[in-house]
Amino acid sequence: NWILDPLASSQFMGAPGPVIVVADDPGAETTQNEQDSRYLGRFVEIPILEPATLQEVKDYVRLAFELADEIRMPVMVRVMVRTGYERGQVKLGPIAHDIREREPYFDRDMNKWSASGGQGFPINYNHRHRRFHDESWPAKIEQIGDLPRLAHMTERVNALAEHRLDMPDNARIGVVTCSLAHAEVLDALGSLDAGEEIAVLKTATSWPLPDHLVTRMLTELDCVLVVEEIE
Repeated sequence: NWILDPLASSQFMGAPGPVIVVADDPGAETTQNEQDSRYLGRFVEIPILEPATLQEVKDYVRLAFELADEIRMPVMVRVMVRTGYERGQVKLGPIAHDIREREPYFDRDMNKWSASGGQGFPINYNHRHRRFHDESWPAKIEQIGDLPRLAHMTERVNALAEHRLDMPDNARIGVVTCSLAHAEVLDALGSLDAGEEIAVLKTATSWPLPDHLVTRMLTELDCVLVVEEIE
């Protein structure tokens, strides 16, 4: 777990582009212990993308790089063990040649990337953390500069087009799900011939959740279930 130390502060630094791909096995189906990186992602407060199909694995990795570049903090892509063992065809889609042709650049200002920032540890780190939660005061915000904010990250994740809510007019029960569990929910609804009676929210992320879509389900439906793979 050596990576936890730099990861726990990387979301405060404003570095664009880091993407972390993990392969989880929460039920210990093929590994000697249970692995569920959702706890880690929530602990360090970075978005966790949850692809459900091989096509989404490819698409979400690209989305993760685009999102990380925009919000200037790491993004996790969480692949489940059965998806990790799958093989299949995917559509590559268009290649962003403008991005491929960009000149590589790294700002070598060490104060910018140091947790202390030349102001003494842990003073600067604490202020960066407060800034992330919009809890710092104006003088410090001006001193430490424009850094990532949790509110901006949450707003951007909430707006992802990859979140999908299917709510039939006569639905009174809903299911919130993501990742491989979504495919299993669809299989179950098909076997029960209940596709027109159950609302299904497939979230692209397990954290943060799309608040507006979850709120709509809780407001308009009588019962909401959560289907997920757990330890």
